[in-house]
Amino acid sequence: MKLESIRIQNMKNVENGEISFRKNVTKKDLDEIVNLVGVYGQNGSGKTAIVDALGLVRKLILGEQIKGKVRNFIRDTARELTITLQFFVQEDYESEIEYSVSIGAKESRVYISDERLAASMKSGELDSNLMTLLHYQDGCENSFFKPQKRYEYYSNIENDSDIERMIDVRIAKRDAEGVQTEAGSTDRPEQSFRSFIFHKSSSEHFQRDQIEAGDYLPTVIRNLKEYAHMKIAVVEMNENFLTMTDTPMLMFPISYHDMNNNSYVKLKLEEENQMPELLYGVVKNNINMINEILESLVPGCRLGTYDQKKTLLENGKDGISFMITSIRNGHQIPFRCESAGIKKIIVLATKLMSYYNDPSFLLVIDEFDTGIFEYLLGEMVEVLHEGAKGQMIFTCHNLHSMELLEKECVIFTTVNEKKRYIRPKNISKNKNLRLAYLASLSVGGQEEELYSDTDKQDFAEALEDAYFMDRPQ
Repeated sequence: MKLESIRIQNMKNVENGEISFRKNVTKKDLDEIVNLVGVYGQNGSGKTAIVDALGLVRKLILGEQIKGKVRNFIRDTARELTITLQFFVQEDYESEIEYSVSIGAKESRVYISDERLAASMKSGELDSNLMTLLHYQDGCENSFFKPQKRYEYYSNIENDSDIERMIDVRIAKRDAEGVQTEAGSTDRPEQSFRSFIFHKSSSEHFQRDQIEAGDYLPTVIRNLKEYAHMKIAVVEMNENFLTMTDTPMLMFPISYHDMNNNSYVKLKLEEENQMPELLYGVVKNNINMINEILESLVPGCRLGTYDQKKTLLENGKDGISFMITSIRNGHQIPFRCESAGIKKIIVLATKLMSYYNDPSFLLVIDEFDTGIFEYLLGEMVEVLHEGAKGQMIFTCHNLHSMELLEKECVIFTTVNEKKRYIRPKNISKNKNLRLAYLASLSVGGQEEELYSDTDKQDFAEALEDAYFMDRPQ
C-alpha cells in the first residue's frame, strides 16, 4: 500500500492544496508512485500543513482521541477543514482506497462533520469505480451513516448480540460528535472527538461483519488500521525542537516489535529505563542496528548504555535499569548532552531503515534539514532517492537537496491559498533544479507565484523603529 494523493482544504493557511505522488497520473501502477518527495517554499506557505494533516489522519485511523485544540487548524474564514487521502494497493488484486474526513467547530464543540471511506477493486480485466463503503454525517439522528443497507443491518434488533452491536455503533457516534474530557491543568473541561469509522467500538464490528457478498469494508478497514499502526511514521517539529507525534520529547526514537503481544516499547533517551532482562537484550540488538546507521553518517559516534544494574520492577519481577549514552571516539557522555543534530539523526535512524527496505512504509518528516549539516543532508537525500523502496515526504528550507532530486520528486508551495502546491514546470530535465527555483522566485515562470517579496528597506526601518519604540526621547 502506498499514498497516492492528498488534498487539504481550509486547514491552517491552506484554502485548497492538492498533491499527486504519481510520476504519471494516468498510469495506475505502484512503480509510478515516487519514493521521495521534497516540499519547498517560504515560511508560512503550507509545508507543515501536509505533515499535520497526515499525522491527524493517522491518529484518526488508529481510533485515537483527538483533542479540541485541533480547532486551531481550521481557517478562520471556514467552518470546517477537510483532508482527503487516496491509497493504492497492489497485492493479489489492485485497489484504490479513498478516505475523507471533515472536522468542524461550532461554539465549544469540535467534531467529525463528515467521514467517508470508499474503494475500487480490480481483479483481472474487471475494474470497478470508486464505491462508497461507509459514509458518516453529523446532524443526522436517523440514518446517520450510509449505505442504507448497512445502517439497517446495525439498527435491526432481534437478539442480544444485535443490541450490543447497536450500542457500540451509538458509542462511536457519540464520540464523533465531540465529548468533554476531564479538566486539565487549567481546570477547564477539554473537548475531544474520535473517528466514527475507526472508533474501537464500531470498527470491531465493521471489520467482522460482511453484510453481503463483495462487501470490501472489513478488508479495507483492517488494511488501513494495520498500515497506520505499522507502516506510517510522522516526525514533526515543535518549540522543544523535536518530537515524534503522539509521544513525549525523545521518548520513542528506538522501538522494537514484541512478537508476543503485538505492541511497541518506548525507550527513553534522556531518563533512566527499567525493563525485564529479556527485553534489555532486544534493546541492545536495536542499539547495534542504530549504530550501524549512525557510524555511517557520523564516523566515531555510537550509542551505548551506562550503569546497567539489576532492579525490582513494579510488577515484583527482576529487571534491568540503565541510561542511554553517546560515545564519541571512545568518550562517553549522557545522551541528554548530545547535540540536537545527532539526536535528530538517532530519532530518524530506525524510521529511515524501515523506509529504505519496506515498500509499504511511509515516513513523513517536517523540516528534514533542521540541525543536519548541509552536505550530510545532501548525501542522505541522494542515497535515499536512489535506493529506498518505501515512501518519504519531507519539508525543507535548504535548497541543496533539491539539486539531487528529479522534478517529479519536488513540490513547490505558492502564495496562492487556493492552489498551495504545484510541481515544477518549464524546467528541462538536465537543468539544475535549485538554480531554476531561485530564478522562478525572482522572474517567475511557474504557473503560480512562489514568493512574496520582502522589502529590505522596510525590514531595516522596522528593526530601527522597533528598537526606539518604547525608549524615552
